[in-house]
Amino acid sequence: MLAGEYANWVPIVGSIIALVGFGTVVYFLFSKDGKYDGK
Repeated sequence: MLAGEYANWVPIVGSIIALVGFGTVVYFLFSKDGKYDGK
């Protein structure tokens, strides 16, 4: 992969990781309240 192509993917991958991380935090916050019990 060329350096230019890699640089183009960095913001996309970063956004995906940020969204997944944010969603995980929200899920755990709500699961503590008992609204979403995964177990």
